[in-house]
Amino acid sequence: MGHVWASWALLLGVGAADWIAWKGNESQGAPSTGAWRRVPRSERFEAFAWEGPNPKQAVNGYRYFFKDATKYTLGNATNATELVVWQPFPEDDPDSAVGANIRAALFNLYHEQLDKFKVTLHNVGWDGVAKNSICTSNAPCPNVILLGSSQLSERVVADRVKPLNHFMEEYLRANLARMQDDFPGVSYYQYFYEAKWMGIPFLSDVRLIAFNKTTLFNLNISFPPPYNTRRQEWTWQDLLDDACEATERLNGTAGLLANSDFDEDFKFFTLMVQSGGGSLYQQEGEGDDQSLRCSINSPVGVNVLKNFWKPIITRKCMMGHNGGPFWAGVSPPSEALKDLLQMKSLNVVHPPNMTSFSNYIYTDPNRPQGHIDAYVWSSGFDERVTVGDCRKQWWPISYSKWSPHCKLGRAQMPMGNLSECKQAMLEYEMDTLIFEGGTCELLTCPTQEATVSLLPGTALAVKASKRQVFSTWCTEVLYATMPENHTFLGGSGLIIPKKAGDRHNCHSLDVTEDEICLREKEGWKMILELSDTDKPFMKQANLLKQQSVPPPRRSLAEAIQAQSKLWYPVVTAMKNGIPSQYPNTPIPESADIEEMKPVRLAMLETIYGNVPEETSLGRACEILDELVRPCNASRWETDVRCLNPIDGLAGCEAGSHLESDQLGIIRCRPCESGTYLPDRSVDQTCELCPVGRYAAKRGSGNCSVCPLGLVAQSPGQAACFNCSAGQMPESSARCRECPKGTYQEGFQCVDCPLGYTSPMTSPNENYCFQKASLIWLNFLLVLDVCALLLLLPSFFGKPVAVHDIYLDEGKLVLKTWGSHQVHRWAPLPVKIRLTHTHHYLLEEKNVFRVKWRDPDELYLLQDQGEHISKDINTSRGHMWILPRCSLWASATCGIPSLIVLVFLLVILALCLYWAILNGIGEAKHLPWSLSIALLGALGVLVVHYWVWRNQVLSTPLRRRQGSFKQRLLKANPNPQPTERGPDRAITAEQIGDLFEYFRDFIRRRDMHYVTNNLVLPFTKPYRLSYAEVAGPSRASWFVSHCWSNTFEDFFHSLRNMAQGKACCEWRKVTFWICSFSNNQFKVQEELGDGDPLKSSFYLALQSPECHGTAMVLDNDCVPLQRSWCLFELLQTRYVAPRLKSGYEGLLLCTPSGVLQWGNAHVDTVVRLAEKVGEIRLENAEASRVEDKIMIDACVIETVPGGFAEVNKFAKECIKTVLDAANGSFQVRVQELMQRLDREGSPVAPRLLGRSTFRSQQHYTGVMKTQQDLQDHL
Repeated sequence: MGHVWASWALLLGVGAADWIAWKGNESQGAPSTGAWRRVPRSERFEAFAWEGPNPKQAVNGYRYFFKDATKYTLGNATNATELVVWQPFPEDDPDSAVGANIRAALFNLYHEQLDKFKVTLHNVGWDGVAKNSICTSNAPCPNVILLGSSQLSERVVADRVKPLNHFMEEYLRANLARMQDDFPGVSYYQYFYEAKWMGIPFLSDVRLIAFNKTTLFNLNISFPPPYNTRRQEWTWQDLLDDACEATERLNGTAGLLANSDFDEDFKFFTLMVQSGGGSLYQQEGEGDDQSLRCSINSPVGVNVLKNFWKPIITRKCMMGHNGGPFWAGVSPPSEALKDLLQMKSLNVVHPPNMTSFSNYIYTDPNRPQGHIDAYVWSSGFDERVTVGDCRKQWWPISYSKWSPHCKLGRAQMPMGNLSECKQAMLEYEMDTLIFEGGTCELLTCPTQEATVSLLPGTALAVKASKRQVFSTWCTEVLYATMPENHTFLGGSGLIIPKKAGDRHNCHSLDVTEDEICLREKEGWKMILELSDTDKPFMKQANLLKQQSVPPPRRSLAEAIQAQSKLWYPVVTAMKNGIPSQYPNTPIPESADIEEMKPVRLAMLETIYGNVPEETSLGRACEILDELVRPCNASRWETDVRCLNPIDGLAGCEAGSHLESDQLGIIRCRPCESGTYLPDRSVDQTCELCPVGRYAAKRGSGNCSVCPLGLVAQSPGQAACFNCSAGQMPESSARCRECPKGTYQEGFQCVDCPLGYTSPMTSPNENYCFQKASLIWLNFLLVLDVCALLLLLPSFFGKPVAVHDIYLDEGKLVLKTWGSHQVHRWAPLPVKIRLTHTHHYLLEEKNVFRVKWRDPDELYLLQDQGEHISKDINTSRGHMWILPRCSLWASATCGIPSLIVLVFLLVILALCLYWAILNGIGEAKHLPWSLSIALLGALGVLVVHYWVWRNQVLSTPLRRRQGSFKQRLLKANPNPQPTERGPDRAITAEQIGDLFEYFRDFIRRRDMHYVTNNLVLPFTKPYRLSYAEVAGPSRASWFVSHCWSNTFEDFFHSLRNMAQGKACCEWRKVTFWICSFSNNQFKVQEELGDGDPLKSSFYLALQSPECHGTAMVLDNDCVPLQRSWCLFELLQTRYVAPRLKSGYEGLLLCTPSGVLQWGNAHVDTVVRLAEKVGEIRLENAEASRVEDKIMIDACVIETVPGGFAEVNKFAKECIKTVLDAANGSFQVRVQELMQRLDREGSPVAPRLLGRSTFRSQQHYTGVMKTQQDLQDHL
């Protein structure tokens, strides 16, 4: 037979790369040895290419297992990396499908990589996967472990499970689907801890109830849901009633079959308590204060024990599958039961061993295998019980006419008994068998009728025949909906173990170079292979166990449910299943609860010892409460609740402190850096490292002394440090501050360089700074240099704007705009220079001695020191102190500049002296100080210049000129040149505007002032006459005047004359005035270039529109003493009358009126007459000798009789004026006398002379004109 197995192996090519079974350290060989067993129903496993051409006949570790093997190995290459998997299921027939599919998945992954990997699958049992040491220096660290969901929490609290979140995120990115979305909902309770996935569900564990429909039908017991629409609600009490009714009517055969097994009683009991709204534990508090208290002794638990368990056991309504009691050792009572019932006190730490009461026997020689009389408590869907005896379904109808026939699958196979034939039918996926005479035929039938047709045609023949026909079509067993519509649900999952405390981050490392990451990576590959829903391993491991369950995937469970209605209650039960501890958090002591079996203890005491339910359940709660009791710190060395799950020893290891004590498990946390604990303890805080010592790492058991030069000045330091900046170590625990004038260098304090100091605790040389005296010294040096540079303009003569020059009390005064900077006590004569005054007397001699009058006023003196008494007026120009005088004459802030200079030079010398004394300290900064001083001084000079310039440009006169210029531009936006002569006249209104706008400047000043200070500034930009700038007009009157007359009298004289001529329209009367009509920038051209007959004067006088000449006289008759006025008089008297008609000749105008009209003051007339009588016109003067010679020659050539005739004409004019004044005076006197005598006697009439009559007529006309003007105004 072995030769045959070997031949198959060689033929299929699997012998060289197949699994090897082991028991302990002894090799049991490969499947080809023939010692391996076929896995039940492995014929239904999905085939793989590596199995060979006939996979169902292949010899490999996929379809075969070695009973009770402890491990399997695959590959043995030298230096290959070993991959290890642990699983808990025993290698026997019921669960062999689990190990077989794990081996298949591993073989599928690595059979082509056995040169690099060798794989070992350990069968360590349920206690091994939960309790065996892993990932320590003396224990292996498997790639993957398959363990129960109730055991996972114990591994988690021991910090031995790798969180899988990152791997699941990678799965999401690779598949665009979340793996957990296909998990059952309960998976979040079983495998999800503190927001981390700790495991992947692989196997389901569910509890079901099946029933024999034939039995219940024959006993007239209603079917449970979902096969009875009239029985929608089904409770545990209903199950009790049905089981006990069936027991009574079946003559003592138990109505409910169930085994206590490992802990089925516990699962059964807690499920009932949960159905009643209770729970195993009741949670109290939250967060760190959370605690659990046993609650099965509540009224709900008491009721379950009293009203279900006690009656169903005592009435023998529930028995074991072996036909005996539910528990082993109770009938007859075993010594263990007797000891238990006689127990006086309960040791809650080490309670009685309840394992001996477990009933693991599922076979009954008095009952066919798989037969169910009424109800059965099952851990899965058992296909064996769904194969029914078709003889019970027979009825006398001939099917041969219409029923399709069954198809033969396998014929005449020798079988020892019916059970083997059933197993073969399930193996080969047939649904019907015929067992007769030790042979077995397997068939596939399309309907139930076809199976019945395989029997003899009559009832007697069926009864007499030895042919047995069994088929799934003839099943008597169905699965019911669980009472209260929920059941126990557990399972097993796949985890990746790790070393406690390991925080290895494999996601940022090259896993090919890291042993830990390689192990974890391969572990995840195994999990993906085993749990892949597109591959058969997980599905076959769940469905093809002896007790089949749907895989823990929603998609697979729904697909199975759709295949057969028999699965509907099973899948429904899984959807409504809950773990035993629900709704409490899974506790690490779950495995201990299963081992200690405190609920079994309470049941046995109550059922067999008649202990009250409250008492027995209370004793069970003592055990359960002990499991979750906090650690007793007073005896922690011996208290089992103080065991550290990480290493299994009492308390936290040295360097760790107790972080939390919940659910009977202590959790330790490494001491933070800077703290320590020298020994194992349950202290909740770590001790601070003393001063002078440190603990750099977390979890330190002691503190180290600081290295030389470093200190730890306060307790609890994670490292030793240099002394704070500016300090030096005095010991490992203290630092000393560096004193003033020193700084830290290394571990010492050293002195600052010469000239420097520093504050206490200076950390480096940069903190050394110039002594306070040096700072002030440099600051003073900067200010001193700036002040010296600012003082320079004073010594070179800084221009000061002239505000006004005027005569005051016979002394010529210079008033400046701002301080004139001449100090009051100058020891030597002070001379200044005046520029741009535009006054001819000041321009001829522009250097004057001065005398201090006020801070902004100076007296102008002659060279000998006498006061200048000439009436000189101007508001323009600049004043300069001559440089040679500035040394003793200039002042700064009222102090002589010489004193200021000496003071500043002394300070400069002292600063330089102290700078030299301070050596290095000052040498480093002196260039910078001087540079800053120079730059600052230059900046200040620029600012000073800007302020000075604004001051010069913003004198009151300049500001007034600016605003008046805007008025001129508004009236005449675009001044244009006009022909010389009569077209350059200006109106009386334009003259009045100029006078009124500048009245406070003009005051009693003459035409020189007006021309120089007003006319020239306004006309300079255009190089035109004022009339052209203001808007020229055609001349109707020529004005003869002297520039020395006051401009105020000049304006009033012309205004009176214009009012006498034009009444209300006097403003429009136009005058040709030399100062306004001549272009002051082309004087020579205006004077005719030496020919008076080509001058602008002559052209204006000869204009046809010119009605005459208005000569403006002052009290001294100055115009008659000027040559150009003589020329104008000559043209008026002798030339103009011959050239045009209607010429009015000469009008003598004064501020009080026109002399010829008799409206001037009498005293003015008399004074002028006296002055004219003394004047000889040949003595007239001119500013230029050439002009006088030219005009005198013109008089001699033009007037017969020469100057004598001209003098005569002037005197005749005065006589006429006197005559008019006399007549005007008499008329006034007459009117006054009449006014005084209106109420008295009438005055005798008197005759008036000719002159009197004419004067009266003219006076009356003038008065009427003035009256009309007043009425108009």
